[in-house]
Amino acid sequence: MHQSKRIAAFILLAFLFATESAPAQPSDVPKSLTDKAGKTDLYGDPLPSGAIARLGTVRLRHGDGVYSVVFSADGKTLASSGADEMIRLWDVPTGRESRHIEGRFEDLVFCKERRSLAMTVRGGAPTRWDIGSAKLVPMRAPVKGVTDSAFSPDGKILAGALPNKAILLWDAATGNEIHRLTGHSEEVLTLVFSPDGKKLASGSNLDDGTVRAWDVESKRQLRQFGKPRMDLTPLGFSPDGKILTVRNDRNAIVLWDVESGKQVRRLDEERGLSVRSAAFTSDGRILASGARDYKHGRLWVDSIRLWQVSTGKNLRRFTTLGQVNVVTFSPDDKLLAVAGWGNTIHLFDVRNGKELFTERGHLETVAE
Repeated sequence: MHQSKRIAAFILLAFLFATESAPAQPSDVPKSLTDKAGKTDLYGDPLPSGAIARLGTVRLRHGDGVYSVVFSADGKTLASSGADEMIRLWDVPTGRESRHIEGRFEDLVFCKERRSLAMTVRGGAPTRWDIGSAKLVPMRAPVKGVTDSAFSPDGKILAGALPNKAILLWDAATGNEIHRLTGHSEEVLTLVFSPDGKKLASGSNLDDGTVRAWDVESKRQLRQFGKPRMDLTPLGFSPDGKILTVRNDRNAIVLWDVESGKQVRRLDEERGLSVRSAAFTSDGRILASGARDYKHGRLWVDSIRLWQVSTGKNLRRFTTLGQVNVVTFSPDDKLLAVAGWGNTIHLFDVRNGKELFTERGHLETVAE
């Protein structure tokens, strides 16, 4: 045996011995999550039945790419949905999974009045997950054929895109139609509520190419941004709902004043980047953006930037593997959650840019 092979074998044996010697039942691991033998890995997380060790960690890991992440109001829990058709709840201080349920959903909203998650998926029925009873409850729609949908932040109103280019608003509890918004000349692809639920932004496909802002209470269009075939995508509202962030056809982030329709600022990403998500801090002073950067070997290295909204200055830059789909701040703005087609959810400390959990496992879907 070559010397390098001997060293590798010794390291593996040492790892297996350490794993077998790990505490059988840490006090903070729910008994329902451990296997019958009570075996855990080096981090104290339960092993599957029959397993003797784990290389890496399962903390903040999905089995496939991640669609959406959202913090609870107290910032202690993070919910995520993934391409592995699982919705998972994570304990933020430890990164440990506390609960999961099977289901294919893309967008998540923590409902403020109840301990539940509102979930939507393109082409499927909106659903509510009652966390206490662990039940999935489908939401009724007044009509069939809703191609995409979004919950208001409080989970009370649903907005859905119809094949006839209209946007349907309905009561999530009763299923009754509230109103229909019309104006787009082509199918609506993107729907985004403002944080207070009073405004809705919609983006259509390239033949329309415009973004429109709507007043949910008065059911009227507030503003149209762009012209046909401009390929604009709404990314989100500022906390006060006065500014709408839009990605333009050159992958710059444009900040628009909703009331006046005037451009407030343009944040230019580096050439070759593709902006996929953006999020404001709770005071609206900082904007985080996630963009596809460059390919390093077989993995995408993506870029996350923090911008000063008042000046457009780039304050900080993070990099991570795996095509970022979503960025979001914790309620106290101290943490930034980043996730995408890599199966890992990254938590960064906004103050110093350091990642909280750097224990490594697989960064992509395991193929063999």
